[in-house]
Amino acid sequence: MSDLTPIVLFVYNRPEHTRRTLAALAANPLAIDSDLIIYADGPKKPEHATSVSATRAIVRAATGFKSISLVERDENFGLARSIIQGVTEVCNASGRVIVLEDDIVVVPEFLSYMNRALDQYAPDEKAMQISGYMFPVSHPEELPESFFLAFLQVGDGQLGDELGILLK
Repeated sequence: MSDLTPIVLFVYNRPEHTRRTLAALAANPLAIDSDLIIYADGPKKPEHATSVSATRAIVRAATGFKSISLVERDENFGLARSIIQGVTEVCNASGRVIVLEDDIVVVPEFLSYMNRALDQYAPDEKAMQISGYMFPVSHPEELPESFFLAFLQVGDGQLGDELGILLK
């Protein structure tokens, strides 16, 4: 496996979600050798300031990674702008990135799978992303372990719709 891919986590104002996401991510054996970059968006409304601060406190206390960098935004970028800017920054620096939001709880094999898949498919120009998510299907046992889809999937599709990147 090549150098491990940096992990980018986007958080906002959900401290308990963030705590669960960080704990699950840190439970991955490769976490201790992985760089984690966390983008914390600023409050959209004054009443969000307390929960934004609580979320940032959890992030500042995080351990279990090779390094942890925190980018605290004073203003509210919104999810789409935050993700576009953060992913662009990290991709420009490292060439690839593993992206998570604060409500995603991964399995212990997640980082191993993502890093292996990124290594395997990096030379394949047809591969635009590696995803750890699979749509609900009737007969998952009939699917191969890996396969190509004809579109990009971002989160639950809402962000993808907002960014205009779901391809038909």
